[in-house]
Amino acid sequence: MKKNILFFYCLLVVTVVSLKAQEIRSMPADSAYGVVHISVCNMRDEGKFTSGMSTQALLGMPVKVLQYTGWYEIQTPDDYTGWVHRMVITPMSKEQYDEWNRAEKIVVTSHYGLVRTVLFMHDIIIPRDASQQAYVGERIEIAPDFSNVQRGDLVFFGRKATADRKEGISHVGIYLGNKRFIHALGDVHVSSFDPEDEYYDEFNTGRLLFATRFLPYINKEKGMNTTDHNPYYLYD
Repeated sequence: MKKNILFFYCLLVVTVVSLKAQEIRSMPADSAYGVVHISVCNMRDEGKFTSGMSTQALLGMPVKVLQYTGWYEIQTPDDYTGWVHRMVITPMSKEQYDEWNRAEKIVVTSHYGLVRTVLFMHDIIIPRDASQQAYVGERIEIAPDFSNVQRGDLVFFGRKATADRKEGISHVGIYLGNKRFIHALGDVHVSSFDPEDEYYDEFNTGRLLFATRFLPYINKEKGMNTTDHNPYYLYD
């Protein structure tokens, strides 16, 4: 009896997904929408599990559906595109999509998170990767005493530029003032550029590159905006 119920349930799920897929296939690309319904959704370069991962989408994120071929090609609010398995998003009509955007949301915080997630909790959308975040806003060459860096600026780390190759960005943190910064490396913690500070981080001090000031440029520069200026979160 239990096996029959389980089989019926699985059949029902497959039928519903199939119907949704047929609906998406018939919709124009500019009017197909969806919402991610798993905690972390891996977006791949091609529609197969063996393909490389281009980025990730998060639970509750609204997306555009560009096409369906057994997998969905989607585009996220920060303009990344990639392929996801058909079971990880809920396809929607424009009306359903607008209703989702109007509904109240709950944001769950944790002990882990990159700079982008922290800013998103404050309604700020910036590029996902540190290597992209480094080139938006105003670049600041950090003074020896850090006098020209403000709280809230982003500080970037990585490989310094040489005559043969350009700098390589591999890590980012948020400057807190007094030569301290908060970042996620293993876990989220506060570090310092000051050798006299108990939180001194010799490793990251040695690979510090520069800072950027981005807050004055939100909604004024491509790639940085709030949800009320991002077309993925707007509704009629």
